[in-house]
Amino acid sequence: RESFAQLTNSLLNNLAKRTLARQIQDISGKAQVAIDILVRNLFERTADIGFLAIDQVVRQYALATARGEAVHPEILGGRFREYVAKYSVYRDVILLSPQGEVLARLDHGREGSPDGTISRPPFLQEALTTSAPFVESYAPVDLFPGEPPVLIYAYRVEDPASGVLGVLCLCFDFPDEMARIFTDLARDGDWSVITLLD
Repeated sequence: RESFAQLTNSLLNNLAKRTLARQIQDISGKAQVAIDILVRNLFERTADIGFLAIDQVVRQYALATARGEAVHPEILGGRFREYVAKYSVYRDVILLSPQGEVLARLDHGREGSPDGTISRPPFLQEALTTSAPFVESYAPVDLFPGEPPVLIYAYRVEDPASGVLGVLCLCFDFPDEMARIFTDLARDGDWSVITLLD
């Protein structure tokens, strides 16, 4: 009886260790996939800001506002909507003047129309002068009053003849993107919790 009990305990312990090892491997794999997807998605955003900052429609709109010409916000709003429909990871796209005035934005409450408010985001001056291909900011910002930190990629909009015309801001929808990643990795009845820590 003692030998059988020892054998049973040994088998159960071995089974428990193997089950634990398998679970650790499973959740470690999920964690690795989650962070890999996030890093890849953020890396792709660094190309988006450079591409959209030289977009002809964006540049012409910024140039027209700099010259004091009448502008049609729906043209730029439509361009922003096209872009966000293609790359659904953005919650807002904002064009600021060099002084921080909101020239146009894709805000679902405003249907992309400019609101003329003045913003003083900490990244504005850096985006106007940086030699880097983009500026990345993750902080509370007055463009989204009362909200937690917002992840923004920013870069200046320039015209060869007129110089700097403004700053384009791509506002990454961080909570939505993480929820999407987590949902794809979680199975029905899964007991584990996936979370992103600093």
